[in-house]
Amino acid sequence: MKFDFLKLKYLIKTKYEKQEELAKELNITLTSLSNKLNNRTPFSYDEIYKLISLLGISDNEIKEVFFKPEC
Repeated sequence: MKFDFLKLKYLIKTKYEKQEELAKELNITLTSLSNKLNNRTPFSYDEIYKLISLLGISDNEIKEVFFKPEC
């Protein structure tokens, strides 16, 4: 199943000037982050948990940000 990460991408842009900065905080490569944001590889639960903290995602937003099916 593919997910719509549009809101996640928006939240990343509002907090980080470059995706490289976020990749560094997640301890992954920029290529790995790009693959995850483009549904080529899944986010791990640890990465999701860290993103929730880094981006200030509320409990009510988690489903919409990480688990909204792609149309």
